[in-house]
Amino acid sequence: MPVQTTPECSGLWIALPGADYIFYEQDTTKLHQLHIIGHETGHMVFGHHQVPVSDSEFACLLFPDLSQELIRSMLARSGYTDAEEEEAEAFASLLMERITLDLHAPASPEAEARMCRVESAFGPGRRWN
Repeated sequence: MPVQTTPECSGLWIALPGADYIFYEQDTTKLHQLHIIGHETGHMVFGHHQVPVSDSEFACLLFPDLSQELIRSMLARSGYTDAEEEEAEAFASLLMERITLDLHAPASPEAEARMCRVESAFGPGRRWN
């Protein structure tokens, strides 16, 4: 979901019981948006556990037009360790590298099976033009 973020936080993953949501900076390039989404997906893939960060960062990112006091009373937010951030960043970089490879090359049966599993988890691919 595209949102206006803060300089400290350009993306956010929120795991709810019925769905996962990734928020990313709306006012950046499509390539940067994909990288942010890949980074947050890395946190999901690696099952990173979160550590507390400021409620105001969370509130400003998700609800810039609402009172921080109201949001703070309703929600809690978490962050990640440095090692988890590095792992998610590496995942996003590798994912972007793979995405930008020759997309017209024939895929192996194993690659097709992996893509089917990814699409079943996240839905079919989107065009970013």
